[in-house]
Amino acid sequence: MSTHRSESTAGSGEEATCRHVDRRTILRGAGLLGTLTAAGGALAAPAQAAPAQAATPGDLDPKDFTLTADYDEHTSRVAALLEQAGGASVSDVMDHANHDRTPATVLDTQVHGFRFASSDENDPDAVPQGITTSRDAVGTAGNGRYDGRQVIAVSFYNNSPKSSRINLIDWDANHPDSYRRILLVEPTGTAAEPSFQDIGIHVGGIAWYEDLLYVADSTASPNGMRVFDMSKIVTTDTGGSKDQIGRVGDSFYAHNYAYVLPQVGTVSSEVADGTTELVWSTISLDRVSRSIVMTEYRCVDCGATIRKDPRVPSASPSRRAVPRSRRRPPPPRPSRCPCTTSTVSPPTTGAGGSTTPTTRRCTTGRDPVR
Repeated sequence: MSTHRSESTAGSGEEATCRHVDRRTILRGAGLLGTLTAAGGALAAPAQAAPAQAATPGDLDPKDFTLTADYDEHTSRVAALLEQAGGASVSDVMDHANHDRTPATVLDTQVHGFRFASSDENDPDAVPQGITTSRDAVGTAGNGRYDGRQVIAVSFYNNSPKSSRINLIDWDANHPDSYRRILLVEPTGTAAEPSFQDIGIHVGGIAWYEDLLYVADSTASPNGMRVFDMSKIVTTDTGGSKDQIGRVGDSFYAHNYAYVLPQVGTVSSEVADGTTELVWSTISLDRVSRSIVMTEYRCVDCGATIRKDPRVPSASPSRRAVPRSRRRPPPPRPSRCPCTTSTVSPPTTGAGGSTTPTTRRCTTGRDPVR
């Protein structure tokens, strides 16, 4: 099986030329089967306007890409955190869900979903990324329930403080329409005195299989995935200050979060000499082959893109200058950013079959307890 790379060039007017490289690879196993070698899969690029002269996809040799998995990287420290700070199950966390989601209907009532609480929708420092469900984790077993709960997990990266988290959302008719935030952390310290620190990355896509939550990490060197165990959630002290993270004496703080999910391992992607490294941007689960499907996002020279504020018109010699004393003040900058919409097939919710929720949030207040 071969993997294909496609390149296209787009841009006009004041937009700088931007090259997108889209290499889609099916990574067999990615640790799900214990396989450490990446095998390629040929997938068609999404439909889009073609450039005047489209580049011919080139073949990639799967032997140039190797995965190395270490699921025991933080075993001793995670065990110590659970013993010293205490642990919680997914069911425990959802029993203490403290944020309400509200119904959302789009597309002429054909698609039903939910919206996060205003504290998430109006938070400019928190940006949603990937989405996965308990049905990914367990399939049809238990009607898609993990630890007895049908849940959706959405990854976020936070800019203040720089960190990563998931929102764990209840999607079960037998429980309240609520969710809880869980901070993703990296264990530090020793088994005798464990601690943890923020994962300050632009967290990407996520995939959930059995107990393990895979999180795309495009900033690591080499790139790959961070691995978390959903059965190893750690409880923390919600007191202290917003800036406190990790061990303080005999207590553990996490920016006022009540729960943290410590990283247990890593899946790293290495390439042969002369081969461009993979950029792990988004991932999803293929339960049929028990594989992780990953995609890349690349944009060359995007930093040079020129963007104009639509509220500020270009200077025009035909327009008469207005004295400063008579100028109107500029309109206030909007407090809400453009919305991002994600869609996922959730676990089945009763005999009526499954529905497809749409999570919608507009990126302010922060809640004192996460």
